[in-house]
Amino acid sequence: MTLNDTRSRATPCGAPRPGRRLDRAVQVCDLVDQAQAGHGESFGLLFDRHVDAVYDYIQSQVPDRRTAESICTETFFQALRELPTLTGGEREFGEFLLAAARVLIRRRALMKNISGD
Repeated sequence: MTLNDTRSRATPCGAPRPGRRLDRAVQVCDLVDQAQAGHGESFGLLFDRHVDAVYDYIQSQVPDRRTAESICTETFFQALRELPTLTGGEREFGEFLLAAARVLIRRRALMKNISGD
């Protein structure tokens, strides 16, 4: 993928974002700062940069596609809710997302075991 490539693949837990540019020169920490300042497009770019890795991780842990998509969506909603407290660059933001996904996967498994499904 080159700088300014347009994302063509539809994301599993979100709508495809036609025309959105993935400018790798823009740092994740800048996008986090901009999103915290209320720029929704910046959070959308964060989503675009990380959704494939997050979904792939979740799907490796959860065999059911619908459940994986649901957990992926919940992960990004959690990131949006916790946006005011987030800091760091690409690695830290990505680690936050994966940690949130792990917690949600465990919570789902626990609820499934409690309900007897």
